Amino acid sequence: MGNELGAVVIQEVGLRDGLQRLSSIMPTDDKKRWINTAYSAGVRHMELASFGVIGGLPQLVDGAELVTHARSLAGLVITAVTTDEAGARAALACGVHRIVAPISASALHSLSNVRLTPREMIEEFRKIRELRDRMDAARSTKVVAALATALGCAYKGTVPHGEVCDVALQAVDAGCDELALADTTGLATPDKVAELIENLWPFCSDKLKTAHFHNTCGLGLVLLQ
Repeated sequence: MGNELGAVVIQEVGLRDGLQRLSSIMPTDDKKRWINTAYSAGVRHMELASFGVIGGLPQLVDGAELVTHARSLAGLVITAVTTDEAGARAALACGVHRIVAPISASALHSLSNVRLTPREMIEEFRKIRELRDRMDAARSTKVVAALATALGCAYKGTVPHGEVCDVALQAVDAGCDELALADTTGLATPDKVAELIENLWPFCSDKLKTAHFHNTCGLGLVLLQ
């Protein structure tokens, strides 16, 4: 979900966030049909690939082919996820429009997920942004810092808002174009979301444009309101 001039934009993320959790592997041609069907239904924003370390998952190794296919669809905004400079280089070479790097506000989750502390992941993000800036053909690609576990951590439980704000400010200092709130655990409630945004707003309202929610507790659509 993104916010631009008051309009709410719904982004399809199943091809990346959904498939990476499955033990089975969907054939590439079926993924292309998924893209085409979503596009025919009017979807114009899709997160459909991962690159680098996380792109090495068997379910996601065809990311470059999917991006190439998606680029043939007029007006489709393509997002890819990466946690490292090598992945960003591959994503930029494919011509994605947005790169999302997950930066956890929870040190325990960050170490488990990417084997880096939040501060070390910020430095990786800075390298990704600097790489984008050096590539003339990629200057229009947005780099997005996704604040993972911003609304709860499976290892830590509640993540204090001060820690989320600290990571957000570091991401802004590292040159992010946008900040995204990620409900990694799927346990967010409307009150929690509103309270966190209220805390973040004074510091980074111009960057805070995206939120990533799950429907774990049946609140996915409610959280958008």
